[in-house]
This record gives sequence, structure tokens and C-alpha cells, in this order.
Amino acid sequence: MKLLIVHLSDLHLQVKGNPVVAKFPFITKALQNEEVELDGVIVVVSGDIAFSGKLSEYTVATECLQGLQKELVDKMKVGDIRFVFVPGNHDCDFDRGSNARETVISAIRKGISAPVDEGMVELCCNVQNEFFAFRNSFGTPAPTRTEGRMYWEYSWEKGDTKVLFRCFNTAWLSQLPEQQRGGAHRCFGPTRQSWNS
Repeated sequence: MKLLIVHLSDLHLQVKGNPVVAKFPFITKALQNEEVELDGVIVVVSGDIAFSGKLSEYTVATECLQGLQKELVDKMKVGDIRFVFVPGNHDCDFDRGSNARETVISAIRKGISAPVDEGMVELCCNVQNEFFAFRNSFGTPAPTRTEGRMYWEYSWEKGDTKVLFRCFNTAWLSQLPEQQRGGAHRCFGPTRQSWNS
């Protein structure tokens, strides 16, 4: 099997003023000169699809990515095209945030003694509602396994080949202004035994 993986990141799409939009047609042009007779293409979009997590920005993203999908089908004659989506901090609509979210994030960052539970995760992920609506409605196979909004997988099997993408939502504690921290980073989240299987 011949599979092509295309990685896109930090698109920061907005309703207006998107220099990256004009570059989408060049993706297929570059690829069709390099790869032929592909069995499939997986486009991985790893964070910051939108500029500020707004529905209107995901409408632009849908148009751009569906256009890319059509170009790949038409010009490269690839019938099996899939997308993998993971949010970044710009995929958060902080207008949807709340004081309760900020309090939970502060407590988590300070090292609360109570375990992080699903209620805390859902509260913190509410700013990503538009991302998840976009991911779930995009015209490609949905994640093959989900563990809420913190972890999901995309699995693709063809013949004796299996490709597995494990996706972690590392943006769920994002805040404005952006909080860049030096030194060691800690990963916060509910622990699930099933994530290890």
C-alpha cells in the first residue's frame, strides 16, 4: 500500500485576511509532482485551525479543506482521503470562557489534591465547542475511538497495513493572554486505564 501523509498546522483561518487560503491549491500541485498511484492520503491538521475558535472561522476551514480534498481526488486520482484533527490554543473561543473555568484552571495549575474529573474537563473544554462541532461534522470518517474531549484515535486499515493516530487535546487549559512557561511542563488530565490499551 502506498499512503501519503500531509501535515498542516497553524492555519489560523479567519473570515477575512487569510494569506494561507491562496496557498491551498499549491499543496496539490506540489504533491502531484512527487507522488503517483497512491492508495490513500491522510491530511493531519494539528492545531490552530482557526484564529480564535469561532464558528465563522471553521466555515472558512471547511471550505479550504474540502477544496483540498476535491483537488486531491481530481488531480491525483486518490479516492480515499481522510483527515485527522487536533485542537490548538487558537481553536479556543475565549468569549465562551467563564470565571468558573479560570478558577478550575488556576486550581489545576497549582496542583489541587483532588483528581481532575470529567466535570472539570468539560468545563475547561467548553471554549473548544466549535472545534469539536467542526471535527465531528467534517466529511471524513470520524475518530474510531474517543475518550471524551481529551483523547481520540483515528485508525485506518487497508490490506495488511494499519495506521493509527493517537490524538491528545493539549490545549484544554489554554488561556488568554497565552501563558508560555519555561522549564518542565506537566500534563494534566483525568487518568484512564483504557488509554494504555
